[in-house]
Amino acid sequence: NNLNLMGNPYPSALDANKFIDDNVNSITGTLYFWEHYSTNNSHNTIAYQGGYATYTKTGGTAPAAPTGVSGLGSSSKKPKRYIPVGQGFFVKGSGTGGNIIFKNSQRTFVKENASTSYTLFRSINNSTEENDTEEPEESFMKIRLGYDSANQYHRETLIGFMNQYASENFDAGYDGISMETLSNDMYFILGSNNLNIMGEGYFNPNRIYQLGVKNAVAGNVKFSIDELENTEESLPIYLYDNVTNTYNNLREENYKAYLPAGTFENRFSLRFSTSASLSTQDNLWSSLQITHTQNTQEITIKNDALQLNING
Repeated sequence: NNLNLMGNPYPSALDANKFIDDNVNSITGTLYFWEHYSTNNSHNTIAYQGGYATYTKTGGTAPAAPTGVSGLGSSSKKPKRYIPVGQGFFVKGSGTGGNIIFKNSQRTFVKENASTSYTLFRSINNSTEENDTEEPEESFMKIRLGYDSANQYHRETLIGFMNQYASENFDAGYDGISMETLSNDMYFILGSNNLNIMGEGYFNPNRIYQLGVKNAVAGNVKFSIDELENTEESLPIYLYDNVTNTYNNLREENYKAYLPAGTFENRFSLRFSTSASLSTQDNLWSSLQITHTQNTQEITIKNDALQLNING
């Protein structure tokens, strides 16, 4: 349950996904990277311009400025799969703890300027070499949701629909726990966990994802979409406001609301449908997910409804 400072000990890139897999029983499965903003020119903490970026196998999110840091500047830099030489990061021990293991099998030849690498040093050349050994990434639907507090602190959260690799419960290595206590923040609420990154299972348009929001000073806040991946253009993405009882499609425009100072964990949620109630048949069909893997010619059927029997 303690934070531990790690670092890539090898003279080559480290595959973060393999590192997480090899240590998933010893750590919570989330990696935290301190990121200075480009305009930071001080070693006094109160004048820092930076924050902790977060990474899981679902993806990475950019940092938000923590308490005791100036909050000036902005950063959209997100951690990626391949950790460069010399890059440090934090992990948090699991409830049982254990050894944290580095293996040669976690090493790979991926240059720092590759599109899937988290850059430690800045590079002008953004091209990759043909002999890089990046593993092909599967495509999943991902939504990066943005929140701007009344005093203009920005927080980015990520939800990724990882199909059979994750579930609606907590999944170490896919769900990214927020390790910070910030006065301006947004996070997904999953049981007792506050998440910067939520690794969900199969996409179900009828599910509701509760959001927690913190606002340090009274004023107008804003919700927006920072980035979309593999998302159908016709899919609405609603920010539901429980006070105004409104569904606000963030694909059409950002949603702004006045908030007093405080923490709000029952007001806002992410939704994909405006239907307050669904028929039993609709609920059953939405619980059945079928996917086809072209490489192996396999069909995967995920049945969350005990009332449905599937015959081959």
